[in-house]
Amino acid sequence: MADHDVAREWARIVDWLQVMAPRSAAALRGPVGAGDRWGNVRRECAAGLPDELAQLLAIHDGADRDARGAAFLPHGNRLMCVQEIAAFRTAANGLVDEEVAGYWWHPEWVPFATKSEGVMDCLFIDARVGPGRGHIGSFFDESGGELGWWPSLGAFLADTAGALEEVRPVAAWSPPPSAAVGVRPVLPQVTDDILVWQR
Repeated sequence: MADHDVAREWARIVDWLQVMAPRSAAALRGPVGAGDRWGNVRRECAAGLPDELAQLLAIHDGADRDARGAAFLPHGNRLMCVQEIAAFRTAANGLVDEEVAGYWWHPEWVPFATKSEGVMDCLFIDARVGPGRGHIGSFFDESGGELGWWPSLGAFLADTAGALEEVRPVAAWSPPPSAAVGVRPVLPQVTDDILVWQR
């Protein structure tokens, strides 16, 4: 597995946004401050806040949910701030019982990006101890979690940066070669200085 430095890969994305989609770049919040907000999130996360996510939030504490162009991550996801991470986990964990833990949602999954129009949809980091620790999954309120999209947050950011620079879909979500003829991939596009992902 390639080693993808979070700060380096995130800088590639931000640099691209500043030139190509400045309104999306402007939606980024400043770095998370020290103190209570970090403590609140760490208390909410049973396995602790993953190091890669802490590193990313120390650069930008999410993207402003009310800013136009904030949902610039693949497929219209928006980087969450630490308060949103804590609130999402509290809500999701409150809905989990033994029957759905680890299938629908697991208390040690840590969300980091969400679709602006769907508060219970997210991308998450698996913070459980084991071989899948650090892997990125996707969660949908209606169907639950799906693991294994990227091996790390750094890999997700590297895939995203490459997709922007090469104008291609993110590799993990590309249509397979066996896809039906006419299935169009989701590509990064800029409209009114905002990055969007469209077919």
